[in-house]
Amino acid sequence: MPALCRRSFLAVTLPLAVSVLCPGLLAGCGYTWRGQKGNLSADSVLGDGSKTLRMGKVEQVTLYPWVPYAIRSQLRDEINARGLARWVDGKTADYTLGVKLTGSTIRSYSDTASGMAQLSQVRISLVLTVYDGHTNNQVWTSGTVSYSDTFEFENDETAVRETLTECVRRALDRLQQRF
Repeated sequence: MPALCRRSFLAVTLPLAVSVLCPGLLAGCGYTWRGQKGNLSADSVLGDGSKTLRMGKVEQVTLYPWVPYAIRSQLRDEINARGLARWVDGKTADYTLGVKLTGSTIRSYSDTASGMAQLSQVRISLVLTVYDGHTNNQVWTSGTVSYSDTFEFENDETAVRETLTECVRRALDRLQQRF
């Protein structure tokens, strides 16, 4: 085999071999990749996903009446998708989730002739709090989670919904971190 072919062969196979062997070597040292052990919700404050969770009060500071419903829907969908808990609509559950929108800023810059928003800037801040469903004692709080984004050629409602979705996801990411 010519020297040039050997070099290109090594250049291709060496990184491939390292990428295949590295995870195996790390696993031998006790490291695991997130999700390697099975259920991702096992690291959650709520436990292994078998507990029930109901929605408590949603406090909001925006002028949009649909925001509490959007937050409830996004939380329910994201909690079910992540397998963090079993969502219930009844009066009793193992945990109750409360949401407080602590801040909301919406700025739109539009063309006055067309009325279409050219640029929308949205910033949302919220706090999630988990309460014990039996004693009503606070179990966990996310602290203030904020997210802001800029949208071109979107109406305010779409921009707010997308910002809320990302803010809810980031807050639930914190719920899954037990440190």
